[in-house]
Amino acid sequence: MVCRLSISRIEVKSIAIYHCSIKIFSRGKGASAVAKSAYRAAEKIHNEYNGITSDYTHKSGVVHKEILLPDHAPIEYKDRAVLWNAVEKCERYKTAQLAREIEISLPVELSREQNIILAREYVQKYFVDKGMCADLCVHDPKGDNPNPHAHIMLTMRPIKQNGTWGVKSKSEHILDDNGERIKLSNGNWKSVKVPTVDWNEHTKAEEWRCAWADILNSHLEKHGHAEKAVRSADGEIILSRDGSPLTTSNKVDHRSYVVCCKGRFGETLLHIRIRPVCGTFRGIALNQTRGSRSTGCGFNMGKVVISIY
Repeated sequence: MVCRLSISRIEVKSIAIYHCSIKIFSRGKGASAVAKSAYRAAEKIHNEYNGITSDYTHKSGVVHKEILLPDHAPIEYKDRAVLWNAVEKCERYKTAQLAREIEISLPVELSREQNIILAREYVQKYFVDKGMCADLCVHDPKGDNPNPHAHIMLTMRPIKQNGTWGVKSKSEHILDDNGERIKLSNGNWKSVKVPTVDWNEHTKAEEWRCAWADILNSHLEKHGHAEKAVRSADGEIILSRDGSPLTTSNKVDHRSYVVCCKGRFGETLLHIRIRPVCGTFRGIALNQTRGSRSTGCGFNMGKVVISIY
């Protein structure tokens, strides 16, 4: 299905935007967990591993920061300097993966307090309850274009019940058909490395992205922002033929436009772009235009999404 119409001379303000990116901070690529945390929290922290002090106290826009810990983690890890220096200390290798970061965009429809509660609920349910230590920092830089977002730094190692760091993986012997260990020519037993946690599974990224969309949509609906009125360029609310305000869904979708338009999920996501007036659609002026080249279908207006069933 290829759609070639775009709604013209309209704008939908404060549409919720989905963004959830995931990355790994690795010592092998020159990253430091202490420096990354100091920057996101706008603090001054000394790295005991390399002797470098990171000072980002001049950075503005950090409106909230906190450490969330699983029940069996040492209470002193509530101090981010202690937490990330402990991470740096227990990682011996030059190529060690130090931390995982998840960056999420927060909706401008919600207040700052509501966004903090939203981010905290997501972090607690999907990461801390699974055994990770989380460093949550909410940024809301001042400017004409609001961009509230959150940085979530997560530990890569599990913590044992006694509060010490566990191993990321362990070796298990491979057995033959008789249940006996297999000896190699060098005298060692044939083995395979098995992760102790599933946090690095490829399916986790999709799971966490989907979870963020679900929890974000639930909070938008909870606070009465599930739909938004469509307005003209002059700010007037556009009415449909029956006189009711024309609305569009304010919910987000974690899937890519390309995946959806391929029909894998039985629906098509459309983009909308503001265009000159020509023709009508449900009483709204339209202009015929080419479909989005990236997906082969849709109304293209940047980040506004309409689902068609």
